[in-house]
Amino acid sequence: MLRTAEMDLFRLRNRKARGFIASQGAELTTEDTPHRSLTKYLFYIETIPRILATLSWDQNSSRRNKGISAPSSIPHPTASVPDTSKCAAREVKIEVIDNPSRRQADLETEIRELRKTIAEQDAKLQYYQSEPYRNEVLSIRRHLRVAEEHEPWRISQMFTEITGKVESISGELSELLLPLQPVSQPTARSLFERLRFVQEESQLPAKHISRHSVRPDEYVDFGCRALINQFLMDIMFNAQEFHPSLNSEENHVLYSRYKQIRVQDPQVIAGHWRVSTIESLRETHKDHALLTHRFFEEILKPFCSNIYNLESLSQTLDPITSEFFELLKLASDWRSFTDRSVVMYDFHPQFLEPGAEFNIHEVEIEGARSNTLSSNKALLTTRLGLHSSRTLGDSQGVEIATQSKICVLTSEYFVVEAEDVHMSM
Repeated sequence: MLRTAEMDLFRLRNRKARGFIASQGAELTTEDTPHRSLTKYLFYIETIPRILATLSWDQNSSRRNKGISAPSSIPHPTASVPDTSKCAAREVKIEVIDNPSRRQADLETEIRELRKTIAEQDAKLQYYQSEPYRNEVLSIRRHLRVAEEHEPWRISQMFTEITGKVESISGELSELLLPLQPVSQPTARSLFERLRFVQEESQLPAKHISRHSVRPDEYVDFGCRALINQFLMDIMFNAQEFHPSLNSEENHVLYSRYKQIRVQDPQVIAGHWRVSTIESLRETHKDHALLTHRFFEEILKPFCSNIYNLESLSQTLDPITSEFFELLKLASDWRSFTDRSVVMYDFHPQFLEPGAEFNIHEVEIEGARSNTLSSNKALLTTRLGLHSSRTLGDSQGVEIATQSKICVLTSEYFVVEAEDVHMSM
């Protein structure tokens, strides 16, 4: 009778344990989040052996108390013999649940690293904006007597005002002379030869220049641009003229000395030497009125007289001369500013003479079309270019950067224009 009661108690506890595990397993698959589910699985894995041990302990304890040995016919509890397939499925579930946890852990680690990087960059930013850093930079500039730093793009922007004014003056002159009757029909070759003659250089073969006709207004417009650009390069942007107050011999000495310094020393030293030396010389400006008169009387008027009779012009050229005077002043101010105020760069206006060869990738071609091949020789320069340079010192050379490309006109421009006129007819 006692043995029958113990067996009933054992079966009852066994059924309750299995029912508890099954009910909790159902809750696990429907309600819990991955983290809570994983925790419950681990909890049940640890709890099941304890339940079975408790059942076994109750049974053995009862036997010891009654002095009755365990019957050999009692079957082993079902809960103590796990099904292999169920264990494998449970391991797969645990592994699947564990993968998101690993990914989340990796993301949390990456977030911590990014926050650390942000904190470091923020600390640097705070330092660069701090008063001690500003005082340090100010101290260095005072020591070197360096003016406020000017970025190359700002110098290039100022230079663009000069090139824009050149185009404006040329266009106005072309419109002013347009009502006059041409005395001859210009061609691309005659334009090229006339520009070479103005430069007083030996005539180059003009075989590569087409004989296509050029409209009188284009002859004046493009020719005037080329003549003004050449005049600016010779008079205002002459690299070998170190300072306008010096004579030719003194300019040659200082220019040669500066070239040697740029080979030996880095830019900060060479630029500081240039600024200090120029500031030690007296402030001198060229006579812009005299230069304006010289340009119009000796260069521009003879050029335009090839196709127009300027004596029949009812209007004067005073508006054009006034604009040209302002252009010379603007160019002079730009040159003085870059020489006296900019230390970390040197700036070099660029010009191509008529007939000069060029690299197609280093220039812009006026009116170029993608389907039209262009020669590599310039008919004239329609817009000056600008380069900046920074010397490395110790005979390591100079770093050169293009701030704005030079713009040239080739004889193919008039070939294409002639084809367009023919097609329109």
